[in-house]
Amino acid sequence: MTDPAPTTAQDLGIAPAPAPTAPATPVVPNMSYDDAPVAKSQRMADPGWRRRYMKGGIAEKAEMDHLTAALSPRQLMPSDPSSVEQVIDHLRERANISEQVANQIRQNLPISAPEQLKDRLFRDREWVKRYLDGGIQEAETMALINVNLSLPVRVGE
Repeated sequence: MTDPAPTTAQDLGIAPAPAPTAPATPVVPNMSYDDAPVAKSQRMADPGWRRRYMKGGIAEKAEMDHLTAALSPRQLMPSDPSSVEQVIDHLRERANISEQVANQIRQNLPISAPEQLKDRLFRDREWVKRYLDGGIQEAETMALINVNLSLPVRVGE
C-alpha cells in the first residue's frame, strides 16, 4: 500500500504563509491652520519623506491629507437650506450673481476664478454684445476661460 500523495502545503513540509495584516494607521498630530503651511514646507523639503510620499507611502499620504485638510478654507456656509438661501439673497442684493453661481453655493461646490470671470462677463451686456459681434479680444478671453475650465488641474511638478 502506498502513501497518499501530498495535497496541502503542510503535507509538503511548507510552513503556511502568515496571515495578512492591515498596515498600521499612521498617527497624525492635530494641526492648526497657522501651523500647517510650515509643516507642509518642512515635509516637502525632506527628500526622503517626499520620495516616500510620491511613491504612495501610506503614512506620508495620511499626513499630507491631514495637512491639506488643515490648510483648507473653513466651512463658511451654513448647513440648513433656509440660511443658505438668506446668504444667496444677501449676495444678490450686493452683486448680481447668476443662478449657476447660486446653485453652486446651494450644493457647496467650489467656484473657480475662471467660472467667476465667465459669470461676470456674461452679465455685462456690452461685453456680450462685443463677443457676439465677433470681438477678437472677447473671443480670446472666452477661449482662455473655456480652456481653463476644461483642462484638469495640475498638482505639483
